[in-house]
Amino acid sequence: MIIYLDNKPLGRFEKLPDHYIWLELYDNKGTYGYVGVEIISIWASIHTEITRWNHKVVRSLINDWKEIKSICRREGATQAIASNNDLQDDRWPKFIGLFGFPEPHIILISKQEL
Repeated sequence: MIIYLDNKPLGRFEKLPDHYIWLELYDNKGTYGYVGVEIISIWASIHTEITRWNHKVVRSLINDWKEIKSICRREGATQAIASNNDLQDDRWPKFIGLFGFPEPHIILISKQEL
């Protein structure tokens, strides 16, 4: 289940801009994670932080993914972006596959402070 948040959650989201859509994910045992969604043109950049992990949480997350996609579509997005900074994480393809993403492609990005 999903709750809209007025403020971004603490933790790894602290450095993200405030204009994201902030969501709290919860099940019958309480909060299991947070999502930050940024809409850029047709793209939804979705950031997740899972705070509790087990098979029931995975099922809840798969279920909640449908609502997250619906939220993104309402905001005008038609495509979603998933990324992982750990290029050596061999669990990533299986994880994103649970949500319907095809196999990943490696993209190198460089950034510069302005």
